[in-house]
Amino acid sequence: MDINHFLSKMFSHTGIFTVDQENRPIFYDKLSLLIEENREILKTNINENPDLQLIAIDTSMGWRSIPVFLAAIAERITVLPIDSSRNPDFMMKILKEVEPQIIVTALNTSNEGILDLHLSNDQFLDGQSELEDVAMILYTSGTTGNPKGIMLTYHNIFSNLSDILEIFDLNQYDRVYIMRPLTYASAITGELLLALYSGSTIYLKNQSSSIFQSLTEIKKNKITFLSTTPTIANYFSKIKHGSNLHHLRYLVLSGENLNPSIVENLQSIFTNTNICNAYGLTEASPRISCLKEINRKKFELGCVGTRLPSVEIMILDRNRNLVSEGEKGTLFVRGPNIMKGYYKDERLTKLKISNGWLCTHDRAALLDDQLYIYGRDDEVIIRNGVNIHPIEIETALASIEGISDVLAFGRIVNEQTKIYAWVVMDFEIKQSELFKKIIDHVKDSRLMPDVVEIKPYLSKTITGKKFRLREDQ
Repeated sequence: MDINHFLSKMFSHTGIFTVDQENRPIFYDKLSLLIEENREILKTNINENPDLQLIAIDTSMGWRSIPVFLAAIAERITVLPIDSSRNPDFMMKILKEVEPQIIVTALNTSNEGILDLHLSNDQFLDGQSELEDVAMILYTSGTTGNPKGIMLTYHNIFSNLSDILEIFDLNQYDRVYIMRPLTYASAITGELLLALYSGSTIYLKNQSSSIFQSLTEIKKNKITFLSTTPTIANYFSKIKHGSNLHHLRYLVLSGENLNPSIVENLQSIFTNTNICNAYGLTEASPRISCLKEINRKKFELGCVGTRLPSVEIMILDRNRNLVSEGEKGTLFVRGPNIMKGYYKDERLTKLKISNGWLCTHDRAALLDDQLYIYGRDDEVIIRNGVNIHPIEIETALASIEGISDVLAFGRIVNEQTKIYAWVVMDFEIKQSELFKKIIDHVKDSRLMPDVVEIKPYLSKTITGKKFRLREDQ
């Protein structure tokens, strides 16, 4: 698949593409006209300014950013998605580093999503050969900072989309609710492009809406496809009682490790929904594997299913030797979906990719063609010479009645590693009573925390991931 095939397929649809701010339907034929009009505007500017190569698009415009985004990649102009509504300081840092030739915002885009550009030659820098065939630069700060610009080519994106289409059979009757900002690969490739190719109707979450308001929107619009984190899905399961979500066909979980206790909650609530556990990272455009129909099988900790058809995987030990089946090691992936590299950082690119193999830095195992992910290599806690991963501790504690969320991490105290557990409770309890419950419940001494603290909530990223603390924090 390439951009031309994608657009041809999308232009063939006649149903509702999305709804505007007044909840009025916008049809696919209207979207096609908007894309073509924006393409003509960009062509005019390219003719006058041949060095036009890179534009930033403010995705906080909502649906209006989509016809601009599609027009840009159709004209092979690299897109830098930004979001002015969330972290302005982060956005300004990105803009300063990338220096896009055009910044598309609500100020130069009409209410119908049409560009209004009046450019001069002195606005442009010389072209960058690094951006050849690059469709997007996506900036990710992860859960520990250190933002990186990830260059994804057209081939990266559309090869990954082709694989994703083999997993989900969406059509013109499906309604897709996109919770994540359109600055994330999972939202772009795994949701937006998937829905557009399938002719489905798209609903974008208002980024100022609460999780409860999102659930109301999902119910009101009879959403059939939803992708979110396990934490948010678990929240939905707890407040779903009395809500009618039988229309939800797919619930795709990604972005953080999935605890068996959460699976049990979801299985009991979403009985008619195909629950999936997807794994990937932005550097892989993003999908690497997917476990389907969790509600119809027993879930095993860390299982993220089979690899996508175009993706190769291998798991190596610390000496870079292949591990035996079922043995844990570091996951490496290769395929047409693997990024071109990090923007303006050739050194880091060479450290990350070797002979086409991307080092994910994730602890993994492969058993019966099923991939298992156990967290990051650099999150492993070493206490008394024993390696323990936070997800093992979090899974053990999350299964205790009353604990709704938990974060485990190591911290150096008096030159010794101590395991801390921050927990969120469903009800009030004294710290001494909670510690007794943990002692009674956790039978594996490796997983026993040294310090337990009750918190009103755990800090999360904007997509619902937990902020991970390290031993020096």
